[in-house]
Amino acid sequence: MSCEQCNSNHKDLFFIHQGLRMCRVCLSVATLEPIEITCPNHLIEDINLSFDLTLKQKEVSKQLCNTYERNILFEAVCGAGKTECVLELIKDRLNKGLKVGWAIPRRQVVLELTSRLQKVFPSLSIIAVCEGYTTQLSADLVLFTTHQAFRYKQSFDVLILDEVDAFPYKGNHLLHHLISQTYKQQCIMMSATIPSNLRKTMTLEKWPHITCYERPTQIPLTIPVHIKTLSWIMIFMIFKLKHRQKKWLIFVPSIKLAQRYALILRCDSLTSKSNDKEKIIERFSNAEQGMLVCTTILERGVTFINVHVMVIMAHHRVFDESSLVQIAGRVGRHKMYPTGDVFFISSQESEEMNACIRTLQNANVIAYGV
Repeated sequence: MSCEQCNSNHKDLFFIHQGLRMCRVCLSVATLEPIEITCPNHLIEDINLSFDLTLKQKEVSKQLCNTYERNILFEAVCGAGKTECVLELIKDRLNKGLKVGWAIPRRQVVLELTSRLQKVFPSLSIIAVCEGYTTQLSADLVLFTTHQAFRYKQSFDVLILDEVDAFPYKGNHLLHHLISQTYKQQCIMMSATIPSNLRKTMTLEKWPHITCYERPTQIPLTIPVHIKTLSWIMIFMIFKLKHRQKKWLIFVPSIKLAQRYALILRCDSLTSKSNDKEKIIERFSNAEQGMLVCTTILERGVTFINVHVMVIMAHHRVFDESSLVQIAGRVGRHKMYPTGDVFFISSQESEEMNACIRTLQNANVIAYGV
C-alpha cells in the first residue's frame, strides 16, 4: 500500500475519512486538479541581456540547449552565471511549444529571479508562486518554490530544478517525489554544490554532466582564510577585521546568535524569523558600507556588490561543505569587484571547512590551472 500523491508506504501514515483512504504526509498539500500552464502566443526573438555572455557561457548554453536527455546535471561554480546559461534553453523550448517551469527551494530566490527574468523576457508573462504569492498560478513561465510542486502535477514539459542541494528540498523525500511528478520530458538539475548521492545516480544512469568552473570575471574563486581563536574572542575579531573592507556579511550558526551579534555590532540581522526580509536585503544592497548578520538564509541565491564574508563558529555542524562553498561564493561576483575577503573564524578545525577549501582550490585548478 502506497500513496499515489507522495509515494509514502508506512501503514501508520494512512487513515479512513468518509470512506476514503487518506495520507497524513501529503494531506496538507492535496489538490483537486493540476494547473494548466499557458503557452506564449508568439516566438521569442531575442533575450534582453544588457551584456554579452562569455565564450564559456555561450559554449555551456549551447550544450544545454542541444541536450535532450530526460535528466541533465548542470554544475557551475558560484558566480558562473547559471541563470544566464539556461536562458537560451528556455527560449528554445518555449519556441518549440513546450511548457517550462523553474523550481527553487527558497522563496527569496524565487522572488528575486522572477524580477530578473521579467526584464530578460519582457514579452512573456512570468510569475512567482510561493508563500504570499498564490493568487495567480499559470503563466508562460512559472517560478515556484519546491513546496508548491503539489500544484503542478504533470504541468510542465521541461523543469529547471535550481539549487538541488538547498534546504528545505535537500533530503525531503516528499518534496523529491512531488518535484518528480511535475514534468513530462526533461529536468535540468543545477547547483554549484552537487550532493554525492546525486553524483552517484548521474554516474549509474549516465546522465549528461555539463560543467562551468569559470566566472565571467576570469578571476579565480576566493579561497577562505581560517582564523582559529577562542569563542569569546570572535566578536573582537570582527571589529579587528571589519576595517579591511567596507561591506560585510557576517554568518552565524543560529537565530539567537544573529540577534545577539547584530545588537553588539549595531546592524541589521536577517534570519528565517525576521520581519520585512525584502526590506532588510534591499537596505543592505543599496548601502555602500556596513554589516549584515545572517544565518544560512543568505548562503545562496542573492547577489551583493562588493561584499565580503566572515563565518563565525565555522566549525559548527550547521555549516557543512556545500553551505560553506556557497557562502564563500558570495564574494567576487561583480566584474567591478572580482576579488574579496572570506574568513572562517572558529575555535577548531572541521572536515567540512577543509573540504570546502579543497573544493574551491580544485575548481580553480580546473578553470585556470592555479
